[in-house]
Formats: sequence, structure tokens, C-alpha cells
Amino acid sequence: MLHPVRLIPCWFLALCLVGECCAEGPLRFDPPELELGELRTGQEVEHRVKLVNQGPTPIEVQAVTASCGCLRVWQVPTRVPAGGTAELNLAVHTLSAPAGPQNWQVKVGWGGSAGLQTLALPVRATVRQEVVLQPPMLRVNSSGATRHELVVVDHRPSTFRIVRAVTSSPCLRISEPVERTDATGRRVRALTLTIDGQLPPGRYEEQVVIHTDDPVHRELRVLVDVTRRGGQRVEALPEQLELVLPAADARASRVVVLRDLRGRPVEIESLETSHPALSARGPEGEAATASIRLEVRGDLIKQDRLEGEVVVRMVAPAGEKVTIPVTVLKR
Repeated sequence: MLHPVRLIPCWFLALCLVGECCAEGPLRFDPPELELGELRTGQEVEHRVKLVNQGPTPIEVQAVTASCGCLRVWQVPTRVPAGGTAELNLAVHTLSAPAGPQNWQVKVGWGGSAGLQTLALPVRATVRQEVVLQPPMLRVNSSGATRHELVVVDHRPSTFRIVRAVTSSPCLRISEPVERTDATGRRVRALTLTIDGQLPPGRYEEQVVIHTDDPVHRELRVLVDVTRRGGQRVEALPEQLELVLPAADARASRVVVLRDLRGRPVEIESLETSHPALSARGPEGEAATASIRLEVRGDLIKQDRLEGEVVVRMVAPAGEKVTIPVTVLKR
């Protein structure tokens, strides 16, 4: 079954960018923070926390966000009764987390007598990297069928057997694993994920689950965020970008080419980026294709991973808009 993603209102995202928690209020997390200890890559650890309303009036929950894709939140309550509690479920997905100490946050936006406020739940763990799945998270923005390779690497002397691989939607198909040796001489297993061209327009959050006979890594999960465009004339090559910064203050740049599928000229009206660390510039005037240069500044990224996007609006073809997902990893 396909599950459309719950979109977060723009006003709440803007609030999160302005600052962390606001004034003291009656809403509290129980426990106030989560210490998960040591986690191995590939583990998905689920937890249930309570939202406690210590005030005399009900509290309306406006939105809930996680600081990165490693943290998944579901069964979000919409209301916390006066003097009562509500439960919130979350899971830490360690495949996309780098090795070492990690800090995440869950933020709740709620309305009270003092206006809109936010409450943060710190989540901490130390990740030990044994099994690596590349990529750990897949973002796809396309108008038709696409194919993607998933590679499983085990850094331990002995490895496991892949029993089966399944997807959360019939529009996603996963192949049997194929063993091969990579450039460093390691033995890896590769699987091919195909996203069906019949997937309707919209945005979907799906998963690939790889089942193994390993006692620790019984399930390896890849989160798949799919945006399917409908009737769009302009395509971006590549459709999404992943950049790796070797140092905290490093910079990187990539070129994306836009072209009209009907062969008409392309003219850019505006370029918008979702994070201060991302900037983009493109040509002026009409051309057969338009090249955009995206630049990334590592010193403006606080986390080890940034999920952002570039939105391109066009004069020609009139009214066209292209969204390019951007993932930045800091090593």
C-alpha cells in the first residue's frame, strides 16, 4: 500500500529555523530525554514516549518534526488533555547514521495561551559501524520508471546470508542479491530496486526491508522517499544530488542540466534553496538547455547529514517548476 507523506506546514519549519525551544509551558516529555547507549548500524530501535500536559486546559499539537531522516515519528497525537498524557512513537534508523556519538531531536509545535511554542526531546546514541547499506536512504524525484542499486557491505570477518528482500509497495520491486568484489577487494552484495512507471503523481514514503540470518542484523531497512511528477515537461539531469564533504568546513559544487522534453528553449525565472548552506545560480535568457551550478558550504551545516532541495521556477515553459533533492554528507 502506498502511504502519502504527511507534509509539515511551512510556518512550523520557519519557526524551527529561527530558534530552539521557546518559553516555559505546561507541556513536557516523559522521559525528558532518551539515552539509547550503543547501537549497531542496521538496527532500528523503537521507543514510546509520553507528552504530559501539566496545565488546566487541553493542548493542541500543531506539528511534529525530526532533526534528520535517521529519526522516524508516527502515531502523532493531535491533542493532549488537561492534566493528562498522550503517547508518541519514534524509531531510530541507524543505517544512515555515521559511526560515533550521535545527537538527534524530536520537536513538537503546540498551541497554548502564550501562542505557538516548541518543545524538544533530545535523543542520543553511539553508533558502531559493522554493516553498511549504500545508500541508507533513497530520495527519488522522477516522472517515470527508475532503477537504483543497493549495496550491502559487511566489515566483519564473517558475514550473513540474505534470506529475502521485500518492499512496502507493489510499485517497488527488488531483485535477488548478486555477490561481487568492489574496488577495495571487499565482498559485497548488490540488489536492484525498480520503481514502477505506473506510480501515480504524488509524494510517497516507502521502505525496502532486507531480511538476513544474522542474529544481530536480522532486518536492514532502506527508507525510500518518492516524488512522482505528473505531466511535467522539464527534467533535471541528474534528478537528485548527493555530495560528500571530506572536512567540516569544505565546499563542493555540482552542475544540474534542465531540458524541455519537447525540445523547446528553457528560461529560468528564479532559484530557491531550502538551507543557508546551499546556493544556486543559473544562466540568464533562453537556451536549448539551462545549466545550474549548486554550491554547498560545509561550515554552515551543523549536522553530519543535510537533506535539502533546490526549487527552480521557469518563465519558459511557462509555469513549470522543478524540485531537485539534495543530500549532503560530512565525513
